Amino acid sequence: PALAMAAGRSDKVVLQMIQKCTGWIVKDKKRIETEGIFRISGSVAKIGVLVEKMQKEISSAKHHVDLDQEDVHTVAGAMKRTLIDLEPPLITPQIFDDLIEAISNSASVQQMLSTFRRLLCSLSETRIEILCTVLRFLREVVKCKSTNKMNSANLCKVFAASILRHPDSLKTALNLGCGRLPKIALALLVSDCILESTFHPEEMRACRDGELEDILKHEFRMFDEVSSPKFEARSKSPPTFPVASKDDDEWEDVKSNRASTSEPSSPGFKFNWMAPWQIVTDNIRLPRIGPDFLRMNMPWDSSGETQNLDGKQSEGADSEAIVRQHAGRSKAMARRLSEDSDDYENVAGSRGEYV
Repeated sequence: PALAMAAGRSDKVVLQMIQKCTGWIVKDKKRIETEGIFRISGSVAKIGVLVEKMQKEISSAKHHVDLDQEDVHTVAGAMKRTLIDLEPPLITPQIFDDLIEAISNSASVQQMLSTFRRLLCSLSETRIEILCTVLRFLREVVKCKSTNKMNSANLCKVFAASILRHPDSLKTALNLGCGRLPKIALALLVSDCILESTFHPEEMRACRDGELEDILKHEFRMFDEVSSPKFEARSKSPPTFPVASKDDDEWEDVKSNRASTSEPSSPGFKFNWMAPWQIVTDNIRLPRIGPDFLRMNMPWDSSGETQNLDGKQSEGADSEAIVRQHAGRSKAMARRLSEDSDDYENVAGSRGEYV
């Protein structure tokens, strides 16, 4: 039913519906200053009901729709829905293609604007009035950008697909995604291609002689900077993971535990993030499962003194040599524990191999 009603709307009915919505929003300053207007979506169900009510009111002149009963986002959504449902689209397919060609290949801003004027003059008077009504209203919204957070670039992103729509939705999506449609909308908003005067979106005034081209270049550049995703260059260095330090047991970067350039490089280790943490002792990395496993397998007792293989304390013993002797025993214990645990299947394989 909604599609059938949309197909039956004449251009004059659409114009009156848009004028009703824009007039209600502009009437109260609080409405047009609502933060996120046109960006924050209203209820889809309420928007659909409101659009149907307004069409019946204008078509039959028997029903009165009181917009004061609606919130600003619902009325703003109804305005956009009216434009989107317009059939055929506000801009004909031939004009759409020519506008894309002009924004893409014009040698200068003046040539682009001249082409826009010639193309838009071929629209019907009612459709020109619809477009002018929307653009005049968007200028009023931009004037309140300090409170509603909707500057010219934001509004053109939101409205580009509503006023510049091709019957082929794929073509619309492609030109919207690459930024051509918002830039066309931005040029129409700032220039006098279809409106009676130009508009400076920063100073809220008409452009001075020779100023329009610089303003449009600046707006296009700012639009590209805001719209283009900024990707940071990925580091070519290998990923780093937190490990425990023997000395202070604080989380450090793996790189800080590796030998510096002035010392022989320590053995590398293929680390699996999902495997349990490793504990680093000098240049040897041993598996770390838990406190009990550490007490059984580490070459020092609870007092922190090193022990030899016989379990006797050895003052001044070479800790690196003792750790190397215990490394094999620790691996064997890890394998035995893994056989009885579903959580540590193939522990040696999950933690990588010494290289």
